[in-house]
Amino acid sequence: MQARRSDTDSAVTRLAVPAVLRVKLDRPEVRLSPSVRPALRVLRPTGWELVPAIYDPQSKSLSASLTELPVTVAVVDDAAPAGSGDWDPKDPAAVQFSDGAWGVAAIDGATPPNLLYRRALGTQEPVYWLDALTIDSASDSPALVRLSSTIALFYRKASGSVKQVWLRTSTDDGASWSSATQLTTESVNVYQIQASVTGGTVYVFWSLSDTSGTLQYRTSTDLSSWAAKATVGQAVGPLQNNTSPQFDLKKYSSGTWGLTWLNSTPDCTKPGCTSVDKSVVNNTSYPVVGTPPPATSPPLRGRTRTT
Repeated sequence: MQARRSDTDSAVTRLAVPAVLRVKLDRPEVRLSPSVRPALRVLRPTGWELVPAIYDPQSKSLSASLTELPVTVAVVDDAAPAGSGDWDPKDPAAVQFSDGAWGVAAIDGATPPNLLYRRALGTQEPVYWLDALTIDSASDSPALVRLSSTIALFYRKASGSVKQVWLRTSTDDGASWSSATQLTTESVNVYQIQASVTGGTVYVFWSLSDTSGTLQYRTSTDLSSWAAKATVGQAVGPLQNNTSPQFDLKKYSSGTWGLTWLNSTPDCTKPGCTSVDKSVVNNTSYPVVGTPPPATSPPLRGRTRTT
């Protein structure tokens, strides 16, 4: 919340007469049980400070007097200790905003799961999270990136009988989202999704739920027009036994890419290799984490190292 002078348009930082802030708590998603005590906290340089406020249960409004601007406020339950009720997201993907706060996409515990998004309010402790938004149903494997002022949320959802990569975007830090755009037309289910931004280009990578180990990607500079899919030159693990097509891929500040994935070990040539080590070579029941030498572009190629 901020104010400006009508004559000079300069920012007002202190009011000569206190202003009354009224926050309405009458939206359907606001659940006020008899045990809840609505209260107001203001974000100060030293953290979140509880300020005097009056709650009117008839009008479901919370009022407080303010003299300093701009101000960031949070409505909290004063009956709950600060820091309690922490959020525990499943399969989270995070993005950081210019003010240091975080936005997180995750799935809930429903079957099938719902895709949720929450944004932290400020960076001080304790962290307050805005209410979760349900972005899509029967969706999972979120990947979240930020291109300039736009957030891009990639996720997996069925199109017909096959799970594909979908995209939604937000230009207001996740308060509202675009309609969904399908980015893939695979013949088998997409298994996992990862996304990255480098040099103004968004990369979205995905693996497949089969034994091919194929890792593919598409790129865009505006989240609207997308290049045709291409294949990364390094295969990841097959969906077989205890091995699955799990991976992570990032670009280093040096300009090279790093890829990590799950797969069976291809050899046993390291010093001290035992008979037990040799018995699991090319055995998908005993996967390891693999990394190739860094490459200069997404079509990663080269000799595999295992760790």
